[in-house]
Amino acid sequence: TLQQRSIYISRLINQNIFLRAAIHDQDKDFPGSSARNADNQSVAGDAFFFFNQGKTFLTVGLTGETETAKANEFDYDGTNLRTSLSHQFSLWSKKNRVQVGWRYDQRDYSEVTPALEAKRNDKRRIATLEWQIETNNWLSVSGKVERGNYDSNLASANYAETISSLMLKASF
Repeated sequence: TLQQRSIYISRLINQNIFLRAAIHDQDKDFPGSSARNADNQSVAGDAFFFFNQGKTFLTVGLTGETETAKANEFDYDGTNLRTSLSHQFSLWSKKNRVQVGWRYDQRDYSEVTPALEAKRNDKRRIATLEWQIETNNWLSVSGKVERGNYDSNLASANYAETISSLMLKASF
């Protein structure tokens, strides 16, 4: 169970730059593992840069967070850096949108993880590619591929995966 409270402040500058800052407070409850129950506080900032009459935009964001869990081995400080580029265009007389993105997460755990006999350290790098085609005024088809490399000194959190999806999106 996740409960989140957020406060945002934003500003549009000369129709080309949108800035947003946020403070988040989360309560996490893991019924099967109460030791992981945690409070998480984070501060985030995002900048959106619009080009081509808003059909193309670049996003850059940074988040810093601190999580305090019931069991100290799950406490961490984290940093998240993300960026994406989105472009809308016409192809085959249909509206299309292509988006590429990249995200980097780092978590530095503050206490020794008993299974490691050391402090845990995680780094995540995730790249995404999504293409959406509007088939008519209310239905779109979207394909997405995501590649994640999850590096950790904890064996169960050290892996790579590729996820793909095909979605139908209806707008009313």
